[in-house]
Amino acid sequence: MKMTDDNKEFIFNGITRWLRDSNFIISEEKVTVVTSEFYAKAFLPSDQEHIIEIVSSAGTETRFMLRLRVLVSEQQLEMNESRAEGKTNAR
Repeated sequence: MKMTDDNKEFIFNGITRWLRDSNFIISEEKVTVVTSEFYAKAFLPSDQEHIIEIVSSAGTETRFMLRLRVLVSEQQLEMNESRAEGKTNAR
């Protein structure tokens, strides 16, 4: 079943309502039904460094993309690189 723009708008509104009900702050929101473009950026008031983005456009057809932005410290990056190198060397 192909998703119509009305269905996409309904689903987008449901997602953003759920985020608001879950105490997320929607800092940006764009709805352009004519071109089937939907976008929202949200974060929790207690953690503004971790951002959730909801994106859908004509190019994504019947889908929404959820993007999570998470800040990673230098120390975390170094630990992950060390782990990855250890797994590669173990093979």
